[in-house]
Amino acid sequence: MLTLPISVDIAIFRVANGTLQTLLVQRDAATSAYPGQWSLPGGVVETGDPDLLHAVHRTLRRRIGGDLGYVEQVSTHANATRDPRGWSVTTLYFALVAPHEQVNDTEHQMWVSIDDPKTRALAFDHSALLQEAVTRLRNKSVYSLLPAYLLPDDFTYTELQTVYECILGMAIDKSKFRTKLKGHPDLLLGERKTGVAYRAPVMLRVAKTPSKLLFPAPFV
Repeated sequence: MLTLPISVDIAIFRVANGTLQTLLVQRDAATSAYPGQWSLPGGVVETGDPDLLHAVHRTLRRRIGGDLGYVEQVSTHANATRDPRGWSVTTLYFALVAPHEQVNDTEHQMWVSIDDPKTRALAFDHSALLQEAVTRLRNKSVYSLLPAYLLPDDFTYTELQTVYECILGMAIDKSKFRTKLKGHPDLLLGERKTGVAYRAPVMLRVAKTPSKLLFPAPFV
């Protein structure tokens, strides 16, 4: 009987320095598969995990010290070629990191732009998995408030638009963008921003229990 290792791999995203970035981890130099090579964070599902999502959150706590505000399952891949050791099964997730949830670079993990050359030479099939996760994030961003999870709890229209532009890799018309956001049931208006010399912008936040996050139609 064939016994397959089951794992989870996670594309963790943040926006920093004007770019969409992902977290890479360096594999142990003593491992038999891709020693010392960079990969997506992940791990084998353990017998104590009641489900895949539990394994994901266990991995996130190990890598970044806690859970994240948004995690989504993307796809499952099972074949005999993705791992040089033989058949394997992995389920891909992506997670979004807000500024207050930031994790710093260490000797064996680092943030890189999604366009960094390292992302095209990852262990296993992780380069393809990363591109799949980026595509899912971009596709969902054009019709939802999902990018707001990459911001602090309170943010401005300008900050939200900047995050959308980083994800989509394109400029967005300011007027069209704000018209689309206006009146969204999950986007709450707060107080004006303090500590600025000019007319303070209104602060926004996503509802604690959002109903759907979706727009009636894509805005780009």
